[in-house]
Amino acid sequence: MSTFIGVFGWIFGVILIIAALLILGMGGRIQFFLILIIALIFLPPIRSLVQKTVHTPIPWWVFGIMVILLAVGVMLSFSLNPAKSIYKSPKYKEALMEIYDARLAEWPFPYESVFVDTKYGQIHVIVSGPDDGYPVLLMNASALSGWSWIYNIGVLNEKYRTYAIDNIGEGGKNKMIAPGKIPRTGKEIAEFYTEITDKLDVKKTHVVGASIGGYIGSNYAMYAPDRVDKLVLLGSMGYGSTGKTVFAMTLAQGFPIKPVQEATFRWAFGDDPKVSQSFGEWFRITMKGLVPTPIQPKSLKPEELEKIKAPTLAYFGTKDGVIGDVEKAKQLARNIPDVRVVIVESGHVIGVELADRVNAEILDFFEEHEKI
Repeated sequence: MSTFIGVFGWIFGVILIIAALLILGMGGRIQFFLILIIALIFLPPIRSLVQKTVHTPIPWWVFGIMVILLAVGVMLSFSLNPAKSIYKSPKYKEALMEIYDARLAEWPFPYESVFVDTKYGQIHVIVSGPDDGYPVLLMNASALSGWSWIYNIGVLNEKYRTYAIDNIGEGGKNKMIAPGKIPRTGKEIAEFYTEITDKLDVKKTHVVGASIGGYIGSNYAMYAPDRVDKLVLLGSMGYGSTGKTVFAMTLAQGFPIKPVQEATFRWAFGDDPKVSQSFGEWFRITMKGLVPTPIQPKSLKPEELEKIKAPTLAYFGTKDGVIGDVEKAKQLARNIPDVRVVIVESGHVIGVELADRVNAEILDFFEEHEKI
């Protein structure tokens, strides 16, 4: 029995030490120290050292009470001193805004920055294209923001009025009420984007979503089917593995050292030089200087996808580490009643790596259905 307790203590202690280091990397100093003390209590040599120091055996329940009190302290530290920003310091926010403004300066069409009031805060939207153009919502990939559509916007804006919406809880120009106050369920996501589009006076649109933006777009189409005309998914999350993605991003933010960041970037975004040049600096600052509270993707179910009534064009890349098995993703996506699935040789950022092809095919897809 004592051997089992000792092994359990080592395993749990090491896990807690790793968790403490992750929290420290995300800026939680008080929580780090409290969790570290809990971890040390679990380690058999530390318990033995304490008992030798006080020259008397200490019952197991005493250590148990100490762990409970420290755990309560961790919870209180989170609740009594909540984060006021997703940015660890103003310098990281300034660095990201410099990149954002520089990319917007390269926006190929005249644009307007609009801030939409919602129950979660002010959401930033880049609006461009002809005033009478049919509306298209652009939902960007995780760890990026609205400006990341710069490779697609020029073609789209020749005919369509686009609305590139910064993802809630991530780096961008949004002004959130509080970190962590975000939509969490599919229904809440749909209600959130319905609120945004109502404020923009946009009732029905085409939707293009990349990565987490595809997951958001899928939920919008599921739970607000009357709002979505056509749906385009570019390496959409929810159709592949989600757990490993959340773990990898958490690891990169908890251990913000260059080798971890570079490995995570290559895994998440691939090794295409254009992708690295465009998003590398933004990603590194995001991993080092932010504790984002984004919408968390979940694996979508066949019966959920059957609710999508909008004609859908779904792309999956053969070299996409985030999605993983493209055949499984393809089979899952086929539960959408009116879907065309395209498998391409690309990493995760399909809309950038294959911009010319994707742009042309999206336009054809929109126009094909408009003629029907």
